[in-house]
Amino acid sequence: MIASLSLSCGCKQDRKNYFYPDLPKAYQISQMPRPVCLDGHVDIMVGDKDTGLFRPEDTIIRSEAARVAISALGLQDVAASTSGATKYPDVAKDHWANGYINVATNQGLVIGDDLGNFRPNSDITYAEMVTILIIN
Repeated sequence: MIASLSLSCGCKQDRKNYFYPDLPKAYQISQMPRPVCLDGHVDIMVGDKDTGLFRPEDTIIRSEAARVAISALGLQDVAASTSGATKYPDVAKDHWANGYINVATNQGLVIGDDLGNFRPNSDITYAEMVTILIIN
């Protein structure tokens, strides 16, 4: 109930379905028969910005993991204000996740490789994701 209030949700006893073009109509993410809350939102996991697809079968990449971690911490505004220059030569200043990567680095959630690169399009490893979750 506290989570519902903090997310500005109203409580309602209906099933919650999510629409993504690449999933069956009325696909239900949760197996819960009723949602805890309704009409609130946290922008942690969103569809692909170019296609709107959710892509549940795809492996998450390092830039996506940075976005998820920073969004879970509620630091999206900080990420938006810190996009631009980055310490990683392989992350362009106009990369969609630049600000998220900068904040995740500053928070100690992610680091570059031995060559100083971030590798934003590389799959995140299990060890890297566990590190983010533990530090987070």
